[in-house]
Amino acid sequence: MKRLFTRRYLILLAGFLCGLVAGVIIRSVRTSEPKGPAKSLTGTRPVPPLAAPAPRSPVPLPSYEELRSSKYTNLEDQVRLQQSALSLSPAGALEMALKHESDCRGPNPFAARLLWYRAAQEHPEQVLKAAEKVINNQANPLPLEGIFAAWVETNPAAALSAAEATPKYWNGNHVAAEYCIAAWAERDPAACARALKGKSLTDSSLSKLLAGWTARDPRSALAWVEQRDRKSLPAAYREWSNSDPIHAFESALAMTPGALTADSDPVSVSCAVAAHNTIIHRLPELALKMACSNFTGLTKDHRPDIIAANMEKNMPGAGETFALAMPSGINRDRAIGFIARYAIRRGETAHVRDLFVHLSSSEAPWLIVADTFVSLAGDDPETGRACLLDLKPQMDPAVFARVAQDFNEHVMRTAPSMAVEYESNGGERPN
Repeated sequence: MKRLFTRRYLILLAGFLCGLVAGVIIRSVRTSEPKGPAKSLTGTRPVPPLAAPAPRSPVPLPSYEELRSSKYTNLEDQVRLQQSALSLSPAGALEMALKHESDCRGPNPFAARLLWYRAAQEHPEQVLKAAEKVINNQANPLPLEGIFAAWVETNPAAALSAAEATPKYWNGNHVAAEYCIAAWAERDPAACARALKGKSLTDSSLSKLLAGWTARDPRSALAWVEQRDRKSLPAAYREWSNSDPIHAFESALAMTPGALTADSDPVSVSCAVAAHNTIIHRLPELALKMACSNFTGLTKDHRPDIIAANMEKNMPGAGETFALAMPSGINRDRAIGFIARYAIRRGETAHVRDLFVHLSSSEAPWLIVADTFVSLAGDDPETGRACLLDLKPQMDPAVFARVAQDFNEHVMRTAPSMAVEYESNGGERPN
């Protein structure tokens, strides 16, 4: 009979059974051990379990009283002071604002404004009434700014009505209405504009309404202004130019095709000039190109001489280039006079001679020269005197005599101790 189990087969079966038994024994031993702290590798000392880090408690923000008593100068400390103001309850903020009313004029007025803002988040009518005494005592409208900034968040129409009923402070300026309009226009300029329909607006109130509106939606803002009062369009373009001067200028030029002249629509010209003035301060080289391409034909009603003076102030030489591109006449003469004043202050006396050569002989140039030196008589009489004497050999004697006389009269009024007596035939300082 053939053997059913070979030797090799039995050895393998025995090994399998031994392994199975050993696994059962080990498992039963592990489950029977009591749970406890883990032991070290040597088995002599337990290893403590890892403890979770204790949660950090937030550092408490010092009170407003503690923060305001310190002389904070850096931005971080000022932010902490402002955060402290906003952390107060409305009643607590009002109490603190009344207690420290002089903070309106202190080193951290923005924190004081936030106190009034926080206080007005509940019962703004009562807070406004409480603020009137502070406003009069401090001659500072800052509480109004904070109060109406909070009020328009909940009921802008009621805030505007209250602002219009508030007394006018300081030379009749209706600052309460201006602050309310500014705060409402920041949130919803179109709704603010609808509420102001049919109401009279000061230039300041109109500017505050248009400041944010023109930055967000200039087309709607311009359409509203044109429908309300077209003469106010330059103010709208001035505000628009603060956020987008190039497009504001191009839009103003599109109102009048071709170069601007004396026959152009005066409102359109004023819009272009308003936008260009912003470009002068930001992009003087571009402003020069724009002026030479569009403004050389302007009349004195739009003061091209002032345009030249502003350009010269921001970029020496730019105003002169624009002035000499203008046609001969009183407008160019006035521009040359302004530019000469800047040249004199820069110590460029020799260049002043070259400028005066371009004055129009048919427009009494001595008037322009006299205006130039009369201005210096008040600002810098010594420099004016030295420059006038330096120019004497190149000036017509009659022109020099009249200019010297006007200059001396103004020095006598503004700086009598420095006055210089000029003689018609010499103009020298007497010994």
